[in-house]
Amino acid sequence: MITISNEQNVLTLISVFEVLPENQENLLKLLVSCTDQFVADCAGFISASYHCKSSA
Repeated sequence: MITISNEQNVLTLISVFEVLPENQENLLKLLVSCTDQFVADCAGFISASYHCKSSA
C-alpha cells in the first residue's frame, strides 16, 4: 500500500478527473497506458496508484 507522508522528501501528485460513469474505465485505461509508456521511465519516478469511485 502506498503511504503519503510529509516526512518523505518526495513529490506527491493527486489528480482528480470527473467523467461519466460509462467513461470511467476508458479513462483509467488511458491513464495507466500513459504512465506505463512515458512517466514510468522518468528519473525519480517511484509509483502510480489509481482509485475509482464506485457507482454504488
